[in-house]
Amino acid sequence: MPVMMRAATRDHKSQSRLVKDSGLDWTIARGAGVFTDGPHTGRYHAGPITPAADRRVSRADLADFMLAAASNGKFVHSLPLVSQ
Repeated sequence: MPVMMRAATRDHKSQSRLVKDSGLDWTIARGAGVFTDGPHTGRYHAGPITPAADRRVSRADLADFMLAAASNGKFVHSLPLVSQ
């Protein structure tokens, strides 16, 4: 498993670098770790990864964040964690 995780981490970093170096406006939204099928609540946190961040987020709330971020430009050139 550690060998597979190293490869996945390397791929993730490579993909992020391509996006960052694209010259475009970008936001890489990261889900907290566990995606749930819960309802859209509109109550979620988006920002830096912190030890206190809940490790769950509903797919509906993550989608809400992604649409808002694309519209308002608040997180351009950043990698926010989205969590409950």
